[in-house]
Order: sequence, then C-alpha cells, then structure tokens
Amino acid sequence: MQELTHPECLTLAKHLGDTPMTVIAAARLQQGMCRAFVSKAGEDAPVAALVFDECCPEEPIGFGTDADALWTLLKPQDGWSCVNVNAECAEPLGKRMAAEMVNLSATMAMSVTRSWSLSARIPTRPFAF
Repeated sequence: MQELTHPECLTLAKHLGDTPMTVIAAARLQQGMCRAFVSKAGEDAPVAALVFDECCPEEPIGFGTDADALWTLLKPQDGWSCVNVNAECAEPLGKRMAAEMVNLSATMAMSVTRSWSLSARIPTRPFAF
C-alpha cells in the first residue's frame, strides 16, 4: 500500500464529492494538506479510503463500508488514536479491531514494552460520524 500522490489525491477528492461528511477531507486532499491511502478492487473506484489530515493526524477519516479493507489500510499506520467512519462501518470495524487485539494480546504477552506501544496505537472502539 502506497501513499497517494497529489494527482491521485485530487482524483479521490472528486470521487468523495461534496457532502457534509466529505467536505473537509476533500478540501484537504485538494490542498495537499493530508496523507491518503486507498484500497481498490481492480481499476474500479476505491473500496475504502483513509485520509490523515495534517491538522489532526491522530484522527484519520475512513471512507467506505468494507471494514476489512479499512482495517488493512489503518493497521500499519502509526500515530492514530481513533478513526472516524460512517455509522454503517463502525460496528464491523470495531469488531475486526477487537478480534485483532485479542490475537495481538496473546502475541505481546512476552514483551511488556512492545505490548504497551502497540496497545497505545490500536483503539478498542472506532468513532462513528
């Protein structure tokens, strides 16, 4: 997964459109004031998108309803404390994250230091719009 280039961010902004839920992310994408990632199924429109606004990078905005695709985009990122997603995706994403945390807890039990750093970056419940 690679970070989108500015021309790709402009395309994503057009795809998101201009709604109350997308206006800030779309503006940041157009202005080059964010980092963005997408998950695609072939050459079609994105299945999921993740936007990290420079003004609030610890609270990225996730677009799409595929919780697995959003988690795939979010999991390797550092520095976030919660993710803003639509209500339809919040519960499935939260369950996916919680299941992953159970697996991580078993793996991390051997290393208190590592357990602390990973636990701090994986929230237990996503925030919904």
